[in-house]
Formats: sequence, C-alpha cells, structure tokens
Amino acid sequence: DEGMDTGAIISQQSLTIAPDDTTETLLKKLSVLGSSLLAETLPLWIRKKIEPKEQDSSFATVCQLIEREDGRIFWNESAEAIWNRYRGLSPWPGVFCFWKRPGEEFVRIKLSRISIQKTDPATERKLGEIFETGEHVAIQTGKGLVLVEEIQPSGKEPMSARDFVNGHPDFLGSVLE
Repeated sequence: DEGMDTGAIISQQSLTIAPDDTTETLLKKLSVLGSSLLAETLPLWIRKKIEPKEQDSSFATVCQLIEREDGRIFWNESAEAIWNRYRGLSPWPGVFCFWKRPGEEFVRIKLSRISIQKTDPATERKLGEIFETGEHVAIQTGKGLVLVEEIQPSGKEPMSARDFVNGHPDFLGSVLE
C-alpha cells in the first residue's frame, strides 16, 4: 500500500541480531536472507500459493531521520550505551567526539572501531579521559571503558589507535569532549 512499512505481509523470516552486529554487518546478513526469501517467495506469489496476512499496525515504530550529529558521544553515558550507539550508527554517521590539543582548537575525531569493557578500572579517571590499559587505548565513561581500536581525525584517513598515539603522544592523558 502507500504507507511506509504498512500493508499485508506475503512472506517474512526472522534473524537474530548478534551482540556485536553493527548496521553494516546486519545489512550484509539481511541482504543474504532477503535475496533468499525473495527467490523462495516470488514463484509462490506468482502461482497464487500465498495468502497475504494483515499486520498489526499497533506494533509499528518510526525512527527519526538520522543525522550526522546523532553520532556525538557523551562520556557520562555508560560504555554499553556508547557501544550500542556505535553499533547503530556504524559506518554512517559513525560516533565521534572532540579532542583539544594544548594551545589548539578542538579537533573532531571519529572512533571508527571500538569495543568496550563494562567494568571500571581500579584507578579513578575523569569522564572522557584517555589512558592505556594493557595493550589498549581506553576512554573512561560514566560506567566502564571504551576501548579504541581505530581513530579517524577530521579530514584524515582512519588509523589504528596505537599509530595515532605514536604520532600524538599528548593524546594520552587528555580529556575528550
């Protein structure tokens, strides 16, 4: 029909969303599933072997238009909330924050690849503070840590967090906005 995601259902299938799925990985899985379902459904539809089923519109939800600014990270949120924002907005618009080098303007940095640690370290840190923990570059959140694997400074190509820190040793110890 003319509505958005309304009308009768002629075929459907479920897919479990994995805890590490992002928009990008989920779209790949759905395209494989969808093409298979379409190939299975079309012949049945053409032979009139499928009876359309009305859907219950009370379960319908609408998402707002996603904008670039929706990817802004607020460090008072939990690592899990930031992780879920990353999963939903990756690869576009992605998640980002701002870093201020001493004596310079704020620079927008995209956290291209992250993971999380749900527990806080023994040492107390400021929200948004960057530090090393083991082999990882970590950022303190309201609860837990964001572990940065890949960073993309504004106007530059993505690079490993380790390479970024090697080129910008003042990054460690700074506090992201």
